[in-house]
Amino acid sequence: MFGDSSATMPDGVPAVPETGAPAPRDSGSRGSARDSGRDGSVRADAAPVEASVDPRLRDRLRVLVCCLALTALSVCTKPGLLLADTKVDMVLDPGAFLGRALHLWDPEQFGQLQNQAAGYFVPMGPFYWLGHAAGMPPWIVQRLWFALLMCAALLGVRALAARLEIGGPAARLAAGTAYALSPHALSALGQNSWEYLPLAMLPWTVVPLATAARRDGGRIRAAARSGLAVGLCGGINGTATVAVLTVPFLFLLTRPRGTHRFRLLGWWTGAVACAVGWWLVPLVLTGRYGFSWLGYTEQADTTTATTGLVDVLRGAERWINYLPQALPVGDALAASAWLVVATAVLAALGLAGLVRRDLPDRTFPLLVLLGGVAVVAAGHMSRIEGPLAPHLRDLLDGPLAPLRNLYKFDGMVRLPLALGIAHLPGTRARHRAPAGDAAGAPPAARRARGGGRDAGRRRDARDGERPGRARRVPRRPALLAGRGGLAERTRRGAVRPGPAGFADGRLHLGTADGRRRPAAAADALGRAADGPAGVTGIRAAP
Repeated sequence: MFGDSSATMPDGVPAVPETGAPAPRDSGSRGSARDSGRDGSVRADAAPVEASVDPRLRDRLRVLVCCLALTALSVCTKPGLLLADTKVDMVLDPGAFLGRALHLWDPEQFGQLQNQAAGYFVPMGPFYWLGHAAGMPPWIVQRLWFALLMCAALLGVRALAARLEIGGPAARLAAGTAYALSPHALSALGQNSWEYLPLAMLPWTVVPLATAARRDGGRIRAAARSGLAVGLCGGINGTATVAVLTVPFLFLLTRPRGTHRFRLLGWWTGAVACAVGWWLVPLVLTGRYGFSWLGYTEQADTTTATTGLVDVLRGAERWINYLPQALPVGDALAASAWLVVATAVLAALGLAGLVRRDLPDRTFPLLVLLGGVAVVAAGHMSRIEGPLAPHLRDLLDGPLAPLRNLYKFDGMVRLPLALGIAHLPGTRARHRAPAGDAAGAPPAARRARGGGRDAGRRRDARDGERPGRARRVPRRPALLAGRGGLAERTRRGAVRPGPAGFADGRLHLGTADGRRRPAAAADALGRAADGPAGVTGIRAAP
């Protein structure tokens, strides 16, 4: 019986004394005093101690729930119907499409050079081919492809924020969700999913480089993994793939000295060259011998008319979104009132997180954001435009015609804003003011609340400007009041008098009128004033 005091207790468990005194409680137990009697017996209605859930398991469950939600969103969008995404024959008969893409020459319709057909080999073609080989309905394979892109984007932002030590698990997951459901993603999926494929792989091009930059070693492996992510961006549109390369390039340039950044940059350049070579060579041959259709498509005046600063930050700079019959989702994101407000709020939250001075590795996301805004909005055509905008539009209609759709650089804006969203909740938690005086808190706690050494100096300067106000000095028993401490040495006269602080055995304090008032050294250094623990008051001598 638990209440029998004469029972033999196991080793390591203190026996209950016969006097009826309560048994000592374990400090780590969650039980309360009412759960046990005075004789040490446990009440029958005592609540069991709840086992704590592993934080890593909880985080993985959250990620799984978010990925399942994105998959459900994709599958539940017009179920049973095929969306006009990219190439219809890729969805219906991927094997035949990939077979034709093996040859640059297409003998049909009097013969022609195929336009970037080789870019479908990785990764879009194999995914559709596997789904077709498994006997899945084509519309299911298409929706799973959309879900795969969104989940890859979410997990990539989450992994990159973790490598850069930005935010907590929940904040990183929220940032990844915001990136996966960005306006560019929702408007491109179902119409041109290949446009969003490089954006989905963009974080994964930086994650291996961030790991290698924090560890002294593994540069070749990191460059190879980043090159693999670049290869998975595909080659359906070379401009969209090249646009994402600016982000890892800027990341390597912003590494501090001592991280072998240029050596890592060299290995990364070689890996990228190998990753894009399989589609770059057919693209060059097509541009050299194929028909140039760039002069018969959209012009720079059209593509830059929607690239205003606010639209760029919101993610609504894609000019195709303003065609309601063609893209109803994109039109709603660009023109619907509540969606405009929602996207603007998300952009504002991202900016608020980026401008915080405690953002880890702050130079990289800010530089990428500024570069992205400058590239996308530089040629904006409006009544009030930059001095270089007309010249840039002329270049986009001429030698820079392949870059005329500047919204393909949207990843340079969307990724930094997502990192800012990940950083913002942690910042608010760290700077929440606790109860009590912050001056009596430990230095680490003051720094976590936004105080720190500079804040203490500002408080000291502010206190010194008010006459008669006590100045706070941190108590150091070993230094001040202990044997051989400063207070004892002052009383013995071991401290030399001087104008800087001590004269005639007393401490002189500065006042607002520029005079120095003496204070008793023994009282100042050996006696604590009323106040928080660890604070000593210095009182002026009468």
